[in-house]
Amino acid sequence: MKRLIVFLTIADLGARDDSTIPNHFVTQFDSDVQLVMQQTKSRLEDTVTPHPGIVGSSKAVDRMGEVEPEEMTERHGDTRITEADHQRRYIDLRDYNVALLLDKADEWKILADPTNKYTQGSVAGMNRKKDKVIIAALFGNARNVANALVALPAEQKVLANNEPITMAKLRAAIEIHNANEMDSPEEGGERTFVFNSTVLTTLMAEPQITSADYNTLQALMDFKVDFFMGMKWKRVEFLPKTAAGVRSCAIYGKSYIGFGTGAQVKNRLSERADKNHAKQTYTEMSIGAVRIEDKGVVEIQCQE
Repeated sequence: MKRLIVFLTIADLGARDDSTIPNHFVTQFDSDVQLVMQQTKSRLEDTVTPHPGIVGSSKAVDRMGEVEPEEMTERHGDTRITEADHQRRYIDLRDYNVALLLDKADEWKILADPTNKYTQGSVAGMNRKKDKVIIAALFGNARNVANALVALPAEQKVLANNEPITMAKLRAAIEIHNANEMDSPEEGGERTFVFNSTVLTTLMAEPQITSADYNTLQALMDFKVDFFMGMKWKRVEFLPKTAAGVRSCAIYGKSYIGFGTGAQVKNRLSERADKNHAKQTYTEMSIGAVRIEDKGVVEIQCQE
């Protein structure tokens, strides 16, 4: 019995109808499934306070206010009880998952097993979701002990006033933090400034950022700022923006944003008998975040 062997050239492959070939099928000159350009790691998780191992759907986070000592004016007098202001808010967990299916017929036509990239893409999505949950806690409502939703107060906002980001706005936000004694650098506190690429481009025109007279790091050389003005600088591209083009950035203290984890990111690879024994990559996690104290966050509004 004779066998017929057919050799296809790249030109022959190019002449085929691409619409009939799924995007992840490969030819001899492409042996892997590539991840599209995307943020793959959480950039904000290390800038907030972790609360791991939460059991149940939520966790209460308490904050005690200032305590003012009183002078003792008599000998052997009764002990006076000082009232302390307690604040309680809740980290409410939400569950997230990603399931990607690789059909058996697809697997036969692919030169490299894409399972690893499928898992990498799922984990990257989970890491971005962590940052989105933290951002929602910065600007959104926080649930308190009365089960009420508390918005960020107006006095914690530097308004846009139809202007883009400026050094003056940053200084105003830092002044609010300093006046509130929120994670003061003088006492070892950690502050973070979260912004997007448009804000960075605008600030790069400011001499305080780019001039060696002000900044020994000369941030313009790498077109990034890691630490400046006593704060970590973190860029993310999904900060909230209004229909009028007002973008919200923020400066916040690490102690005042709680990030809870009920279940860390978990990956599973299984065979789906109900899907013709196709492979499935499954990724899940359970997380939540809350603004513990309003004075620990200052929103900076910027007109884009």
